Amino acid sequence: MSPPQPRHARIAATGRYVPDRVVTNAELEELLGEPVDQWLVANVGIRERHVMAADQTTSDLAVGAARACLRQAGRSPAELDLVIVATDTPDYLSPATASVVQAKLGARRAATFDVNCACAAWVTALDVASRRIATDPACGLALVVGAYGMTRFLDWSDKHTATLFADGAGAALLEAGPEPGFLAGRLGADGSWHDALGVYTGGAARPATEEAVRRGGPPHVEFARRIPAGFNSEHWPPLVRQVVADAGLRLGDVDLFVFTQLNLRTIEVVMAELGELAARTRPSALLYEQEFAAGARAVAAAGPAPALAHLDGAGLDGSRPYADALAAAPLAAPADLDPEDVACLLFTGGTTGVAKAAMVSYRMIAWNTLNTAVHELDRDDVTITHTPLFHTGGLLVYTLPLLVLGGTVVLLRAWDPEGMLDLVERERVTLFFCVPTQYQTLLASERFASADLSSLRFVTSGGAPLPVSVIERWRAVHDTPFKQGFGMTEFGPGGFSMGPEHAVAKAGSIGRPNWFVSAAVVDQSGAALPPGGVGELVLKGPSMFSGYFEDPRASADAVDAGGWFHSGDLAYADGDGFYFIVDRKKDMFVSGGENVNPAEVERVLCEHPAVLMCAVVGVPDERWGEVGRAFVVRRDGATADEEELLAFLRTRLARYKLPRSVRFVPELPISPQGKVLKRLLRTP
Repeated sequence: MSPPQPRHARIAATGRYVPDRVVTNAELEELLGEPVDQWLVANVGIRERHVMAADQTTSDLAVGAARACLRQAGRSPAELDLVIVATDTPDYLSPATASVVQAKLGARRAATFDVNCACAAWVTALDVASRRIATDPACGLALVVGAYGMTRFLDWSDKHTATLFADGAGAALLEAGPEPGFLAGRLGADGSWHDALGVYTGGAARPATEEAVRRGGPPHVEFARRIPAGFNSEHWPPLVRQVVADAGLRLGDVDLFVFTQLNLRTIEVVMAELGELAARTRPSALLYEQEFAAGARAVAAAGPAPALAHLDGAGLDGSRPYADALAAAPLAAPADLDPEDVACLLFTGGTTGVAKAAMVSYRMIAWNTLNTAVHELDRDDVTITHTPLFHTGGLLVYTLPLLVLGGTVVLLRAWDPEGMLDLVERERVTLFFCVPTQYQTLLASERFASADLSSLRFVTSGGAPLPVSVIERWRAVHDTPFKQGFGMTEFGPGGFSMGPEHAVAKAGSIGRPNWFVSAAVVDQSGAALPPGGVGELVLKGPSMFSGYFEDPRASADAVDAGGWFHSGDLAYADGDGFYFIVDRKKDMFVSGGENVNPAEVERVLCEHPAVLMCAVVGVPDERWGEVGRAFVVRRDGATADEEELLAFLRTRLARYKLPRSVRFVPELPISPQGKVLKRLLRTP
């Protein structure tokens, strides 16, 4: 008896439907009472959008696409075995749009299935249908429809949602075949985030009965906005790379990428990131754990294939065990090593723009290790490395210097406030480094008050200005000395340090320059400023990087003819030689001719008891050029509104420094290095 032939799903036909009604940017400008056309055209290419009629529902859009698809295939609704509808805008209070589509089509014998979420739901629906066809001989024809009827839920007075959304539907007819006919993959979710516009009231708790509609009103969307601004652009590239690699293809083999996102800016960012992989990095070898095998496969498929070595597991085809690679060529210090040889490339934080690859030499590492060991470390110390090792904070702040001394480094696989506090207790940690946002999350942890932190000699903050209020709140519970350090990917990172004995008298300072570090504050002409004068911080010394990888223009912009590295930070020095960071130069904005430093506003705003975290950015204003906008994460249970926070600031800041608006958000967009990505907050 011959074995059964394998079944695969393939796309037999596709169809789409868009409503007839069109709303132009000019109509939206009239509705909103402010200009939006220029920004929409320049940034996302939108001039008009199709909008469903008042008497249409999401199922009407889905049926229109389904009928177009069936016509193209020459099939009838009666032949369908399965109907799947993916939408986050269901017709009724209970998410059962697929059964409504089934009834309107007349697909009486078809099973129905709903996927109620946005964007990635279409990919999930294709995956569900393809698996059903591949495994169930009774299922030979499946219809998958993705429909978006968002405009009937929109607040048309909110330009940030009204301008970017449209209505429509697409359909794909899947049939069984001997060979695969399409690729599908799923973007996994662990419940930590949900789509900003993918949450609605209703569901099984409020069935779509006449009484429920009469009592509860029509269905509507709650605009929760929990998703970070950069979430989609960070998660789509790995998904695309994994799906392509799983098919045994390279990115260059794909002729067309089809995204289910309506956000054109996200698509542009994703495609730029995918192309950037091969353009900016050309690794000759790649070491990986089994957990990241799919990512390793994607990297190998994206450009010139590096040699692969797996640390555990079976490994990919063509990969060799790392232990075998070591045995074949034992590690040995190269005899001709030059101090200027590049040891690694570390990418900058990219908080104000595109991240650049800083070339870190052995000379830079050696001088940073010396400064760190002399000022802070003992060979009996124990630290936790929790920031990524691709970040200067994870690799060079304490990890390498302490290992050189013979101390102990405990690696935390992923940042977790509770896990961090548990490790401090269990491993009797004596010191660690965090960025300000991490100290704020530690303070917010339920474990913080009860944690045993008595083993700590001190903790260090760096990466961004640390609000004094954070130190005060910490020390009100645990009497841990706080040290302040300062450095950056391009310099140090042990460029400045300040002992706990100065923590009160010099609160807010980054300290004095470390050994063999020259520092100055200069004006726009490059002239040194006297104590108290605010200007750009410039640095010089042997712990400086060797420029940006294959980016001579950026390197020349960063280091002047005199060998001074221009940090981009606004700072001043006091009469005792202690330096204070005022703000990032690129973060400063001009309002009515006056310079406003957001960090100053943020420090004051964090003193309000309702504020857990905040960030201030400059946004365009017709009268003043730019004005401040504050983004605030409230503490659990806090109810302070915009007026209360602005009233608080009025008693503490000059009028021109006051933000004109406050937006409350569940969290701020944070980079992997723990810094607030202000460029994402400036996006309209």
